[in-house]
Amino acid sequence: MLATLHEYGVSADAGVQHRWGRRLVRWYATLGNEPRVTDDLDITKYGGFCEVVTQLVVLASPLETWTARTLANLGFAFAGFGAVLWLGERLGGPAGGFLSLLVLALTPVYYGHSFYNAKDIPFAAMYALAAAAILACDVGPRIRWARVVGAGVLVGLAAAVRVGGLVLFGFALALWLALLLVGSGAPSRWPSRRDLLRLAGAWGASVAAGWTAMATAPAGTTAWPRIPRRSRPRRNCCRRCSIRTRFRGARPESPPPPTRMQL
Repeated sequence: MLATLHEYGVSADAGVQHRWGRRLVRWYATLGNEPRVTDDLDITKYGGFCEVVTQLVVLASPLETWTARTLANLGFAFAGFGAVLWLGERLGGPAGGFLSLLVLALTPVYYGHSFYNAKDIPFAAMYALAAAAILACDVGPRIRWARVVGAGVLVGLAAAVRVGGLVLFGFALALWLALLLVGSGAPSRWPSRRDLLRLAGAWGASVAAGWTAMATAPAGTTAWPRIPRRSRPRRNCCRRCSIRTRFRGARPESPPPPTRMQL
């Protein structure tokens, strides 16, 4: 894939994504003194995490702008490959990991979009990384809090690309509860109240870490500039979910009815 880095062009959205990425970086560099970062563009309905990462790669790379953006996108794609490999090995052993990686690498949409799709590929990669982190958590008698918090952060970063990543919190709760029930020997023996409270605490810590990561990622790269600006994180995030469910693609605006003079 790196050998063909220069063989791909750019998408129709590359220009607006690049401009928004520059505005995001300028927004943080000036501590919020960049009003255009919240202009009502289609791209601002998403989180800005991947755009900030991509723009930092562009600034640090000696490559031409669009080649550097392709390189950043490939970085997300490789992260997705690594996550799928680990998931396959965890669930099916070495053979499962190899087959999982092979199938994903031979998927035309994932392979081709890895060179230019700066939304779907980062979201897929962060989603896979978050799912792997959730599976790696041990919610047994001794909770590994570092892994729980790390899983929450990765879920938050996935939601910092697209708000649909928040679904992973439900997946984490369902998986951890199922593992607790199986580990306790249900239905012959149910988990104790202490175990359930420990699980609830771990899930709550994961959600808190993920929400914090979604609202303000580590190195100052906030995912949703509209959240800290308007100080209504829950309301604005829910608005993004509502917008996402109602979106049916761009439709051409109907021309205004002709006036008598125009007739």
